[in-house]
Amino acid sequence: MIKRILLALLVLALLASYLVYKNLETLNAPPEFTVINSTKSFVSINAKWRDSQITIDNLIGTMVFTIEGEASMVFTIKYMSGKTDQRTLGYFTSGGKYQIQINENDVIVSGN
Repeated sequence: MIKRILLALLVLALLASYLVYKNLETLNAPPEFTVINSTKSFVSINAKWRDSQITIDNLIGTMVFTIEGEASMVFTIKYMSGKTDQRTLGYFTSGGKYQIQINENDVIVSGN
């Protein structure tokens, strides 16, 4: 009886250790950004944070990118019509997943 209890406790401890490890692995992952262009034409996006930036030209559909670091980010979206829109993502951190949804009339930035 005691052997079964000890075995159950050992299995439970191993499972708990694995779950803690996986959670820490997720928290230490670089922030992930998903840009979704829901318009029917190309858009260009420039994302700036600290002293860095990434430019995505002629995006149609969806693109995912990751970066190293933590900061806030400013997205500048240029539509084919010449219209420009700008959104700011507050402070992002490691392990976060963020979405930038580009629509005909607005841009929605969300995430955690």
